[in-house]
Amino acid sequence: MLKTRYYLLFGLLCYLLFMLATAPAASLRLLLGDNDRVNVEGLRGSLWQGHADRVIIDDAYPIDDLNWRLHPGALLLLKLSASLQGQFDARPFAAELSVSATGNVQAKSVRAEIAAATLAELAAIPLAQLDGDIDIELASLVWQRGG
Repeated sequence: MLKTRYYLLFGLLCYLLFMLATAPAASLRLLLGDNDRVNVEGLRGSLWQGHADRVIIDDAYPIDDLNWRLHPGALLLLKLSASLQGQFDARPFAAELSVSATGNVQAKSVRAEIAAATLAELAAIPLAQLDGDIDIELASLVWQRGG
């Protein structure tokens, strides 16, 4: 009886992973629901590995040519993890992003190039007059949920 439960649980887990791997990327719209903060255009591929022509956050921060690939092994650790590549402000970026069950966000292997003026705007630095480009390479970046 106990073995049967394990087999059923394993079968259900395999089925869910198969559904995740084959679900079209357009299903992402259903997951986002009526979210006014995020607008996604030109979805292709699957939830597992896909592409969005454009993602606009808060009507102000467009991310172009976003590609993602989920890491299924992280699900065993109760994390959602993905490799991301795209363009922000017409400049390339790449990162390994994960979100834990507690809501903590971690970015690894972050590589990006950003205009200094854009960074000043994003960071809300008042009266900053920055010029040039900033190359960013971070081994790890963690946002912990405050409590």
